[in-house]
Amino acid sequence: MKGIITNRQIIRCSLVVLLIGLAAGRANAQENRHIELLSYSFGVIQGQKARITIILPRLANPHPPQNPVNAHIQLLDTEGDVIAQSGELRLLLGQTRSWDQPRALLPASGEPGERIQLRVRVLVTTLSGDVGRPSLMPAIEVIDTLTGETVYHMGKRFIIFVSGPNGTRPN
Repeated sequence: MKGIITNRQIIRCSLVVLLIGLAAGRANAQENRHIELLSYSFGVIQGQKARITIILPRLANPHPPQNPVNAHIQLLDTEGDVIAQSGELRLLLGQTRSWDQPRALLPASGEPGERIQLRVRVLVTTLSGDVGRPSLMPAIEVIDTLTGETVYHMGKRFIIFVSGPNGTRPN
């Protein structure tokens, strides 16, 4: 009888494997999901500022995320190097967050007349699997700092990368 596996032993082993699988599934469900948004290029001159806004709209989310979305906004130069970066911006469903960066606070190197060409990268981290490409609405404005008028507006012109659970980009 010692060498024979009983039905009870099979059931016990199956339950242990099932419980381990459920625990691993829950651990994976709580892993951070990373989303990277990269804008097309735009220019800013002295007397202007770049305002980058990110929105987590209600209408685009049929299954609202329960956890906040954390975002960091970066301004990149023409070489892809970070020249300015926001602090952490936390968004809940229906919220909007903006970050302003005046041209005067950016490095002096640029085109003649102090014009600098930029790209925006938004790095988003969330625990929610319900936040994805259509859920995030970034926009860029170039604003005249003297008048407060919007000189240029660019929305929905971002390339979006959604990474896998270990932070790698899918093919």
